[in-house]
Amino acid sequence: MNPSNSDLPTADRRVRSRNNVGTRLWWVTFLCLAVAIGITLITLKPGGPQITISFEQGHGLVIGDAVRFRGVDVGAVTGMTLANDSETIEVHVQLTPEAEAIAREGTQFWIERPELSLSRLRGIDTVVGAKYIGVAPGPDDGAKRLEFVGRETMPRLPVGRSVEVTITFPDGNGLVVGDVVKHRGIVIGEVTAVSLVEDFDGVQVTARLVGSATEIACQGSQFWIERPRVSVTEVRGLDTLVRGKYIAVRPGKGTNEHCTEFVGLDAAPPGDLSPGGLEVVLEGPKRAGLEPGAPVSYRGGKIGHVISSGLAVDAATVEVRIFIEPDYRQLVRSNTRFWSNSGFNFNIGFTGVEFNAETLSTIAAGGVSLATPDQPGPPAATGHRFALEAEPQQAWLQWQPRIPVGGSLLPDGAILPTPLRASLRWDDGIIISWTQRRTGWLLPLSDGTCLGPRDLLAPAEGSEVDTVLEANGVEVPVGTLQVAKGDSLAVCTEPDFLGEQVDRLWPIDRMRVPAAPEECVLVADAQANKLLVAAVRMSKSDEGWKLDSSLPITSEWHGGCVLSRKDGNLIGLVLVSDETARIVPLTERIVNRSHEP
Repeated sequence: MNPSNSDLPTADRRVRSRNNVGTRLWWVTFLCLAVAIGITLITLKPGGPQITISFEQGHGLVIGDAVRFRGVDVGAVTGMTLANDSETIEVHVQLTPEAEAIAREGTQFWIERPELSLSRLRGIDTVVGAKYIGVAPGPDDGAKRLEFVGRETMPRLPVGRSVEVTITFPDGNGLVVGDVVKHRGIVIGEVTAVSLVEDFDGVQVTARLVGSATEIACQGSQFWIERPRVSVTEVRGLDTLVRGKYIAVRPGKGTNEHCTEFVGLDAAPPGDLSPGGLEVVLEGPKRAGLEPGAPVSYRGGKIGHVISSGLAVDAATVEVRIFIEPDYRQLVRSNTRFWSNSGFNFNIGFTGVEFNAETLSTIAAGGVSLATPDQPGPPAATGHRFALEAEPQQAWLQWQPRIPVGGSLLPDGAILPTPLRASLRWDDGIIISWTQRRTGWLLPLSDGTCLGPRDLLAPAEGSEVDTVLEANGVEVPVGTLQVAKGDSLAVCTEPDFLGEQVDRLWPIDRMRVPAAPEECVLVADAQANKLLVAAVRMSKSDEGWKLDSSLPITSEWHGGCVLSRKDGNLIGLVLVSDETARIVPLTERIVNRSHEP
């Protein structure tokens, strides 16, 4: 029996359309072509300039490391080769188009890496991440450049007007590239290179001075490496224990001649030689332990210092060069006597044990004292030579000449006023009272009167009975004082508190009325610093001349004297109220003594 056709298995035949297969192949081909075109376009996209940077050390830099400016990638390292001289590494960098302006004169590059020192902590991010090249763009007007010399450290100062100077020191004292140059505590430059001199007899340091500090590159400037220094005459450089060593500089004075090569000092100069001071030479049989920086004193007060000491050229004597500060140069006359107060005296006698020493510094570093007779001779000039005695004669210690000092800011022969410190005291309040005080200065005059701020000589408002003036060690009820009428200034015609103050009286013929603000010197405490004020620091107001708020004048100056820089005359007083300082000029009534109580 033949099986039926329905019982036989059949095959399912499906024929794929050739058109569908061809379409898919075209899509794949198109996609590959688009990718190839994209890659080609990216490859052909214009990039920034290619530059070459020479470094002394590669510090682990590799191809692909970034070039960064303010945290933004502006290029990448594309290659590294050893220079022909085999002493430097040439790093090839491809900058981005946006960073094209970086390739210009003055741009600085460095390899950012971990740096830990006493003065700074940098590059910590490169401990776990890749190193990179840091960049500081040069001036906007810099010429285009493609080859650069890299730095070893990041620049501390902005790129701008600068000058490089070379300083030769006998010893480097641990100075390294990146250390700073300072003047009066302000950073004005940085060390860019440190190397040995050709004969290995010193260290040559290259430093870059920036901005206005470029003017320091002139003849007469002195450089030294500031480091911790402790001696009996000084303690200096302690900040270098924390912040690291640095180069200090003292600018040259009186010259504009440009200079870029200097010989550095082994240590800081003994002291500033202020303009207007006096330099004299002392000759003695021995050095007496005198060291540079040792004090020169008058009646125990320091008025100068020793500049240098050593044998004379013929070795017959010892010569000591000393400097007297401008305020005290009038003390040195042709008949002045000098002696050494170095060391100490130790005597044992019937009266007991006697130990004499000027100061601790004079025991180890020496010191010089001087005395001038009651009849002073002509003022000494720079270079005058005096004999240096081993000890003073007893008569020298008794001399008491009256010589005006402290007037270096004033014309020759001008004197300084010696105002009295005064305090006004009164009780304030109705039910509960408390004591109020106002302090200031009063100036005794040669006619027996006293000039000062009115709020120091007149009773406080509402307290006429209880107001008391304390001055010159005396308490006087203000109601008993005869005070001349005036506005802000007053004259006390019967000052019961003066006593015997012959040496403090200001001559009334040294007073005048100023026509307009002028350059002047402010004096309050005669032993404290004096303040030179230019006329441009004053502005006219209804209450006198208002002083610039930038001046360091506080309530401690209230009642201070104002002396003309031109002739040394008294032209007004300083008044301070509500933190506002002003100069109140003298009036005709005060100067001509024509006032009435």
